[in-house]
Amino acid sequence: MKKIAPLFIFMIICQGLIAQTGSISFTYDSDGNMEHRLVISVPSYVKTNFTQKDTIAVEDKLDNQNIILYPNPTRGLFKISVNKLDEAVKNYFYLFSSNGSRLMNKNLSNNMTTVDISNYPKGTYLLNISLGGKVSKWKVIKQ
Repeated sequence: MKKIAPLFIFMIICQGLIAQTGSISFTYDSDGNMEHRLVISVPSYVKTNFTQKDTIAVEDKLDNQNIILYPNPTRGLFKISVNKLDEAVKNYFYLFSSNGSRLMNKNLSNNMTTVDISNYPKGTYLLNISLGGKVSKWKVIKQ
C-alpha cells in the first residue's frame, strides 16, 4: 500500500497538469473578414475570470526579429511585417500548397511585404520565411 499511494498521487498530479480547458471564438466584419480571434487555453486547475482578445495577426520571433503575419485567415491578401529587417543578408519567403508544390517565392526587401494569393483556391498554405538563413514556418488559411 505504501508503494501504491505515491504512484497514485503522481498520476493525479500529472493528469491535472495535462488536462486543459479552452475555447476559441471568432468575429467577422460585414465583408466576411475575421476581425478578432478569442483563444482561451488554461490548465483546468487554474480558475480565471478574464478573457484575452486577440487580433487576427499571428506573431513569431526569430532571433531578435518579430515577424507578424496578418490577416490570417485571409481572403487573398496578407502582409508579412518584420521589424529590424537586416537588408544586408538574404531575406525571402516561399509559399507552398498543401501538397508541397512551391507556388511563390519572393525577396523581403523592406519591413512590410504584401502577398497576394487571391488567384489560388481556398485552403491551407505553408509559408516559410527565411531571415539570414534562419527559417520560420507558418500556415496561411485562405477562406
